[in-house]
Amino acid sequence: MRRRRIETHQRMKALFKPNDISHYRQALMGIGILGVMAIHWCLWDGLQYISDGLYNLCKVLVALVFTEGFLFLSGFGLYYSFSRNPDIRSFYHRRIKRLYLPFFLLSLPLYLFLLITDKEYGIVTFVEQITTVYFWTHGNYGNGMWYVAVSLALYFLFPFIYRFLFSNKETKVILVKGIVLLLLIFSVNVAIAVLNHEYFQRASLGITKIPMFFLGMLFAYFTKNGELSEKNYLYLIILFAALYLGLSFLRKYFDFWAGVSMAMVQKMVFMPLICAFLSVLEKIKLGVIIKQPLDWFGKYSLELYLLHLNIYLFLSKCNLFGSITVVWKATLAMIAAIVLCVPTNKFLSCLINKKTESVSPGHRETR
Repeated sequence: MRRRRIETHQRMKALFKPNDISHYRQALMGIGILGVMAIHWCLWDGLQYISDGLYNLCKVLVALVFTEGFLFLSGFGLYYSFSRNPDIRSFYHRRIKRLYLPFFLLSLPLYLFLLITDKEYGIVTFVEQITTVYFWTHGNYGNGMWYVAVSLALYFLFPFIYRFLFSNKETKVILVKGIVLLLLIFSVNVAIAVLNHEYFQRASLGITKIPMFFLGMLFAYFTKNGELSEKNYLYLIILFAALYLGLSFLRKYFDFWAGVSMAMVQKMVFMPLICAFLSVLEKIKLGVIIKQPLDWFGKYSLELYLLHLNIYLFLSKCNLFGSITVVWKATLAMIAAIVLCVPTNKFLSCLINKKTESVSPGHRETR
């Protein structure tokens, strides 16, 4: 019996490897963007009131990775990138190229259209939205541009947070600093909710998820530096699962805060499970069937994100196809985003690289 338990434990450790998050990062991002597009399609259609089956399927996709997972994977990837090349100027240059310039170029036509056609959409709103300042002054806009606004703010803070967390390489010190940082973010959220509840309701969709970014940084440090063994990784997953159960009990008393925390903890359980599932599929030669499509969606996740939001908002504001239903507008936005994401990626890469090379001759972007 003891020998069987040991063998089971060894198989579990072999199944859950800390480096799998890095190996399957793009596939996880693919699942994340599918969840985002699915839930937007459902909510825009009002599908939660029409079809329980489809809406529940959308909620399953949301539970797996979603925007909390995106922030975690973003912090995770940035740690790997910055630890290889800690040059701050180069870091900011790459972040502007990879996030802000694509956002600017894909959103500018829409915001100009609104500026021309919408009398209530003034120049101040235009400037605030194209710079993403609008989220920090008013809350979410464009049905989801909070993610770009929050990501840009986190990118700006990243080098300073990196030095705060990892200036001392002692594991206990890093853990204490990480806990202090997470508690500070939670305290700031609570303070905003108390002092300006109306604003918090509009901005909470973004600011309550920020801890996931820093969890990604911490997780990347421990995996990259070999500080997280397979055994401890398995225990960590079990700990998050137990924490999820505890939060589900607390939700009876603290519905909002427990719910927000559950959504984050949920991703910390499901992402390792997804990686283990993909690992098993690869071992039995079936990984390519699922992983390649997920990698494709992950590769073009930014273009898909920006395109489906901007196209839907454009269709909602104009009568290009006459008085089509909301369902058709949402469906057209999704189809158009999938069809256009690859040519859009190539166009943006060509335009942005040409533009930045003209400013900095000889510079080459490295991934």
